[in-house]
Amino acid sequence: MTTVGIRGTFFDFVDDPWKHVGNEPAAARFHQDGLMVVTDGVIKAFGPYDKIAAAHPGVEVTHIKDRIIVPGFIDGHIHLPQTRVLGAYGEQLLPWLQKWVYPEELKYRDRDYAREGVKRFLDRRPVRSADRGTSYRYR
Repeated sequence: MTTVGIRGTFFDFVDDPWKHVGNEPAAARFHQDGLMVVTDGVIKAFGPYDKIAAAHPGVEVTHIKDRIIVPGFIDGHIHLPQTRVLGAYGEQLLPWLQKWVYPEELKYRDRDYAREGVKRFLDRRPVRSADRGTSYRYR
């Protein structure tokens, strides 16, 4: 069992900000000096450094300075024309776009290909999703 600590400035959400319109800070948590204790990839403790460090003496701590750590953040959006290339080999953004995404999006110029792609997307998308589209002039 491996336990490590990550110290730094943390920001995360504890509730849906849309439930707190006018008082959005109630949905967020910010620790200028925080500690997150992780055991085998699972967050076991999280909060102000002094409090969490006292409860976990001897844990090896990596201090990340001059950054904001956003634990548990998942970018859950999808672009409709990219449905068929989800999970394509991860590279740096620009090479990934050039190798996988742009060629796939160009295929949407073909009406039948686009129609099948949209059907696939709508049949498999989560109930809630943020999606983007790329439009092409049809000739």
